[in-house]
Amino acid sequence: MLNGQQTLVSKFEAGCLKREGAPKFLNEKCTLLGFLILLTLLFISTGIHMEIEDWTFLEGFYCYFITFTTVGFGDLIPGQSRKKTGDVVLRIILIILGLVAMSNMLIAIANCHDAAQLFKKLKACCGKTGSVEIGKQDEDAGMELKEQASK
Repeated sequence: MLNGQQTLVSKFEAGCLKREGAPKFLNEKCTLLGFLILLTLLFISTGIHMEIEDWTFLEGFYCYFITFTTVGFGDLIPGQSRKKTGDVVLRIILIILGLVAMSNMLIAIANCHDAAQLFKKLKACCGKTGSVEIGKQDEDAGMELKEQASK
């Protein structure tokens, strides 16, 4: 799913935004897209179960958020009131899609090293080096940032 998102973002930037080359901050953009997909699935699942189970919005959102994060407290379980075959299949599909979306988002977050490197450079540039290791290449980039800031 993440590879598909990366391809989608790359083609969108090349086609619609007319940008050439590889997109900057691709993993960060995919993280945002993954978060939007997960949030959309949460709202769809909540809305469906507000109708099927006669739940409130908060009950539905809570139940599916807990399910998608695999916590599963067991206090709200979809399907306790009605056990129609169509409803069971729909719940299984929603849960599988939600688990895939959650996994996709976590993998995308783990791949966000570009932003982490940028923040390290900015932190080093501001004089708050702490325990950040700065290599020769990073030091040259930091000096360029300082020169640009002083102009």
